[in-house]
Amino acid sequence: MPRVTTATKSDRPTKRPYICTGCRQAIEPGQTYYTWKRRYQGSSYRHVACGRPMPSELSSRKTAQIEDEIINAEKALSAISVEVPAERPEDDSEDMGWVVEEARSILEQVASSARDVGAEYQESADNMPESLQYGYQAEAMREVAEELESWADDLESWDPSALTEVDLSTIEDWDTDAESAYSEVLEAILDEARSAMEDMPEYQG
Repeated sequence: MPRVTTATKSDRPTKRPYICTGCRQAIEPGQTYYTWKRRYQGSSYRHVACGRPMPSELSSRKTAQIEDEIINAEKALSAISVEVPAERPEDDSEDMGWVVEEARSILEQVASSARDVGAEYQESADNMPESLQYGYQAEAMREVAEELESWADDLESWDPSALTEVDLSTIEDWDTDAESAYSEVLEAILDEARSAMEDMPEYQG
C-alpha cells in the first residue's frame, strides 16, 4: 500500500486545489492533511480532521471494501452507550440484550459487504477463460469466496458468551459504583463483537 504522510497546507498557490477525499472540500492554507499516491494515479489528500484514508482509498484489493465496513462498524460499536438510571431499579438485574441486538445489526452490515465481495470473487473466477477455470488463481478466488460466505454466516449468527445482564444486587453504592457495573457489561459485549470481525478471509491468489 502507498505510504501516507502528514503535511500542513502552505500559502503557496497550487495548479489545482487539494480536495479532501472525505468531506470533498478544498484543503485551505494552515490546515493539516494526509497525502498519498497510488501507482498510476495522482496524489490524493484528506483532512486530518476527516480521519486517515480508508483502506479502499489506499488499495484496489476487493477486500479493502470490507475493511472500510469494519472501520465503520468499530466506530458504530464505540458509539453505543448506556444511560445509567439515576436511582436503583427495583429489579435485581437489568438485561442488556438491546446492546447485543444493536451490535448484531452492525455486524450484519459487515457480513453484507463480505457476501458482496465474495460474489465478486466467484464471478471473476467463473468469467475466466475455460482453460484457466481450474487453475491456481481461479481456485484461490473460489476458496476466498467460500470463506467470506462462511465468515458472513458467523457474523450474522454472532452471540456473545459474556454476561448480558447487570447484577444490580452486587452494587453497594449506587452513586459511585453503578456506572462502572453497567460499563463492564457493555464493554464485554462490544469487545466480543469486535473480536468477531477479526481474521477476515483474504484472497491468496
